[in-house]
Amino acid sequence: MRYLILGTTEARDDHGAPLPLGGPRIRALLAALAVRSARSAPAPVDVLIDEVWAADPPHDAPAALQALVGRLRRAIGRDAVISSPGGYRLATAAPQDDVDLLLFERLTNEGIRALDADDPGTAAATLRKALALWRGPALADLPDRETAAARPEALRLTALHRRIDADLALDRPTDVIPELRELVADHPLDETFHAQLIRALRAAGHSADALAAYEDVRRTLADRLGTGPGAELKELHRQLLTTDAGPAGREPHAARGGAYTAEAGASRADGHGGSGGTEADSGVRGVFDGRDGYAARGGRGTGAGAGSRADGREAGSHTVGMGGVGMGSRTARSGSRTAVPPLPHGNLRARLTSFVGRQKEIGDILRDLDGARLVTLTGPGGSGKTRLSEEAAATVTDGYPDGVWIAELAPLDQPSAVPGAVLSAVGRRETTLLATGLESRATGADGGDPASRLVEYCADRRLLLLLDNCEHVIDAAARLTETLLAHCPGVTVLATSREPLGVPGETIRPVEPLPPAPAHQLFAERAATVRPGFDPAADPDTAAA
Repeated sequence: MRYLILGTTEARDDHGAPLPLGGPRIRALLAALAVRSARSAPAPVDVLIDEVWAADPPHDAPAALQALVGRLRRAIGRDAVISSPGGYRLATAAPQDDVDLLLFERLTNEGIRALDADDPGTAAATLRKALALWRGPALADLPDRETAAARPEALRLTALHRRIDADLALDRPTDVIPELRELVADHPLDETFHAQLIRALRAAGHSADALAAYEDVRRTLADRLGTGPGAELKELHRQLLTTDAGPAGREPHAARGGAYTAEAGASRADGHGGSGGTEADSGVRGVFDGRDGYAARGGRGTGAGAGSRADGREAGSHTVGMGGVGMGSRTARSGSRTAVPPLPHGNLRARLTSFVGRQKEIGDILRDLDGARLVTLTGPGGSGKTRLSEEAAATVTDGYPDGVWIAELAPLDQPSAVPGAVLSAVGRRETTLLATGLESRATGADGGDPASRLVEYCADRRLLLLLDNCEHVIDAAARLTETLLAHCPGVTVLATSREPLGVPGETIRPVEPLPPAPAHQLFAERAATVRPGFDPAADPDTAAA
């Protein structure tokens, strides 16, 4: 039996013939079961009720679900759905072959590994096979599909990016130019597609068209986002203007560093050296083999929500999967490939004053970050949470190849502004209308919804977000954090707040006032900057205090 959920839900028998399923509720139930088919544990009854009926469950939902399971069994076979205490699951011996979504994930990983191993022919063929599995929107029959489909849709774009990389590495620029023109029209804010089009045009000898394509994307980004092209596009433009030596379309995947699978013995994507570990496959199992909700929380698959590492730091190789996407080292490999200047590594502010004490606290925070994906520093205003969080974040920058980014929430007046502020903090400005008469699109990957755009941007990146001063927008900050942790396995969040965020798996680290000795030292140092030569012991008022 095969189950198809990359489009309208279908079940097909051993001969490939579709089985009649019936109405939308049965299809939604089958999709919800198929998406979790790689789990050994059953899908809980309450979770299935939420998936099938969303916000409108029937009066006796458990009984209605039981009846629906009976109808599904009559359609696909009584033994196809297994009842267990507390839930149900599909009887699939090889879910990564039987469920098209999991098969897509496996093939995508194989294709990316082939590309990173300098076998673009195998990569292109494998990624084409993976992309051919899509018949329509993922999980189309789930009533609330947008959240569940965010990760597979993002991985589909990744597979498409890398398949085009493989074609360009095979020196097939003219074959992909028509497709890329359609893709940049459909995804006008996707800079990767624009860069690939420019590379293809240049490799095909159409330098003037490549310059025109750069001008198109520059104007689009300026009109829609009020910003300019990123580092890769700027470097391509510079090359077009200064030299024609060497085709820009050869092996562009190396220029972007797309090492989703780190080679044995090379620097790993998370910045911790490794040499072919034993847990490489654990990152491939992906979001939908399910350890906790739709999004597995990382390469190790521990299922502890925000409390599990997404990167699998001890693993020696890092694979892209729906539960463990890693961008790898963002530097060009050695050789003749075109190198792109590294993107900004974060926006942490330079410290202008000394940092006194707190060494034990920093060590505690670093240990927390090693074991959890959400760490919240709590304490009253003025206790030093912000500075402590910045100092701790500054010590772990090497562990996050896509940067350490601080989003300052204190200036926000409205909770609804939180996603946009975080989006701006990571350098992906929220769409703004500049009195041009243009209307921003409210949803979609290229529209104006900052939360969706943030998820799309972070989905295959490994970065640390520092959310500072969450207390006055605590609910919005918590919702965004939970969304990012669920759908972006490489994201870790360090938050500061007067109260916990209340997100599952959150590690809370209270920040106490400085002890007397370092507090006195801090006072003396700060006073000396205002009054040079100040000696607290010689000042009567200070000594008395």
